[in-house]
Amino acid sequence: MSDELFSAAQFILQNEGILSPSNPMIIQTAFADDRVEIVGSVHGNSGQLIAVLINLNLPFEGEFVSGVDETTTPFALPRPDTYETPVFQWSNGKTRFYRPGLWENYLVHLARGVKAKIEALQLLNGVPISDGTLFGDMPLSGASPRTEGE
Repeated sequence: MSDELFSAAQFILQNEGILSPSNPMIIQTAFADDRVEIVGSVHGNSGQLIAVLINLNLPFEGEFVSGVDETTTPFALPRPDTYETPVFQWSNGKTRFYRPGLWENYLVHLARGVKAKIEALQLLNGVPISDGTLFGDMPLSGASPRTEGE
């Protein structure tokens, strides 16, 4: 099961993740919505994921102790009405931390949604677009961009 979760997380990060270099050797990619946060570390030379963390933004009822819910391991970050709790940690080919739950189905649901977006975009490949209103001020005939200036 953890291999399937890693594959879904990897697919989401590769297609929807936002890259941010933290240092020259390791680049981070992240995806987040109201329910889940997926963070991956990408090796700078190989481009392979070397770590993946999945956290849930659970509704919070109660009080934080010193700003952190100390009953949640290995870490948690307080937010106004939610708290972040880890459910999956993977590094160097091994699952290091795993808490089963409904989030697993949600992760698969997200991956299916990403796949559907990709497939919809592929269906549009080669289909002419009606962009006349955007480029209405351009002449309809003239030199092509490739031959202009030659």
